[in-house]
Amino acid sequence: MKKRVVSRIFNRAYFVLLFLFLIIVNTPFEINHSVLKSAIYVGVLILTPALLVWDIYFYKPKLNKIYRILSPIIGFVVIFYLNPMEILDSSNVWNTEKVLFESKEDPNVKVEIQKQKMLTSSILKTRTVEVSYLTDKILKIKTYNKVNFDKNKWKKIQ
Repeated sequence: MKKRVVSRIFNRAYFVLLFLFLIIVNTPFEINHSVLKSAIYVGVLILTPALLVWDIYFYKPKLNKIYRILSPIIGFVVIFYLNPMEILDSSNVWNTEKVLFESKEDPNVKVEIQKQKMLTSSILKTRTVEVSYLTDKILKIKTYNKVNFDKNKWKKIQ
C-alpha cells in the first residue's frame, strides 16, 4: 500500500514537471526565475529514468503499468530529441543586458539584448528579442525582426 501511494505522488510530480517543461520548450513563454527553471529542467532529466525504473519494478498491476511507464518513455523521447546537454545549457535564465526600445502603447513590452551563460561551457549566448512581461518571472518572447520593425510604435532607451 505504501509503495502505491509513493508511486502516485512520484508519477503526479513527474507529470507536472514534464508538462511545465514541454510548455516552456514548445511555446514562446519563458520562466525568468533561475531556481524554478533549473528545478524543472534538471527534475525532468533526473526523474525520467528514476520513474521508469520505479514503475517497472515496484508497480504491480499489469494494465496500469503500461500507462504508468508511458510518461517516462515520452520523457526519454523528448530528452534524447533535445539532447541532455542542450537541456542543461537551457536551464539557465536569460539576463537582460540592455533595453533598446520600449513600447509607447504598453510599457511592459520591450526590445532587449539578453545573455545566457552556458552551464556545460563558459560560453555566453546573446539574443535580441521582443519581451512582453506578463509578471516579473513569466515572459513572452518574440524574435526581434529588424526588417519589419516600426519605430513609430517604440521609444528608444539608451
